[in-house]
Amino acid sequence: FTMLPNGDILRAVSAEIVPAMQPGAVLCDCSTVDVDSARAVADMVTARGHAAIDAPVSGGEVGAKAASLTIMVGGPQAAFDRVLPLFQLMGKNITLVGGNGDGQTCKVANQIIVALNIEAVGEALLFAAKAGADPARVRDPNRKGSVEHAIGHTQAEDVHRLARSCADALGEERDADAHVLATGPLLGLLLA
Repeated sequence: FTMLPNGDILRAVSAEIVPAMQPGAVLCDCSTVDVDSARAVADMVTARGHAAIDAPVSGGEVGAKAASLTIMVGGPQAAFDRVLPLFQLMGKNITLVGGNGDGQTCKVANQIIVALNIEAVGEALLFAAKAGADPARVRDPNRKGSVEHAIGHTQAEDVHRLARSCADALGEERDADAHVLATGPLLGLLLA
């Protein structure tokens, strides 16, 4: 199992690990990296007769401590079946979404969904502020209503925490420039 900060480091570490792998071993990477790196590592592993799985996780520190992570898996079914008991010690929502690299693709899709939800909450709070409403008071009933049902409890908490920060940053600055400053990093997430 590996969980590394970026694709370059994953490639370098894998180049060191793969030659030492025992016959029948599965390299299971839980990093969140680019799809190309996940597939390159899988190619490196399978070229030596082993199996590889990319299995990025979602749920953060809270999910890790509670063993309730969501695990998005890309790789062969047989390798998935072998490591599933270990995944079950880490998480609750474990899905084989396809072949090598598809776990990373699923994670990027997850991050896009979260970022767009955060953007939507920011837009809604900006709308409320421009209409003269207190964004904090608009946020609270929505936090316990349709927003939570639409995106789930954990993501709703994250979205609202960031939305609260955006609303605080806006303060009396409720013009387009403040909106761009508050939401610009979200666009960066989407383009990264």
